[in-house]
Amino acid sequence: MQFKWINVVFLLLISTCLYGNESDSTHYAIKNVAIQTSPLGLLANDYAVNAEFRLSGKHGLLLGGSRSTSDVKDGFGVEMNYRHHNNPTLEGGFWGVFVRYMELDNELEIKEDGKKNKYPYSLTSFAVGANFGKRWVVKKRVGISSRIGYGIPIADFKWVDKEPEDSGDLIKMLTKFFSGFDGELSIGIVF
Repeated sequence: MQFKWINVVFLLLISTCLYGNESDSTHYAIKNVAIQTSPLGLLANDYAVNAEFRLSGKHGLLLGGSRSTSDVKDGFGVEMNYRHHNNPTLEGGFWGVFVRYMELDNELEIKEDGKKNKYPYSLTSFAVGANFGKRWVVKKRVGISSRIGYGIPIADFKWVDKEPEDSGDLIKMLTKFFSGFDGELSIGIVF
């Protein structure tokens, strides 16, 4: 499905940036914006970028998008995340809540009766959950972030043509369950 999600994310980023860059007079001058990407995703044709805007004090808003593309997989996801930082900066520990929507078309290869069979499937998932993590700022501009969390997924999984005889239901259940995980290991700039 072609969806102009990048336009929606871009508009949200710009409008939030206008508010997020206002200085908070109760705190010292701090960094207000972090833009990051996942370098490990490039190895698997998974492209992800996110931007966090410090709204005020210890509060931040993260907006992110991802795109997966290869010979057998095609998908996208968008995420919005409220973060409460332990410090009134973008550096340090945080916890938050998130909402995420994703669509994925993929293909599973299973060896059955001595031969490999391909089973294409489609997954649409909406998840709401909580996460926690930490951002380190190195050399005053380079941000390195990690986070992990889980959200309750509301997912629709469909086999495209046929499903595996013995493991179709188990694969469907596990794929829906794992679509609720939220994670990040990213690097970028902080300003």
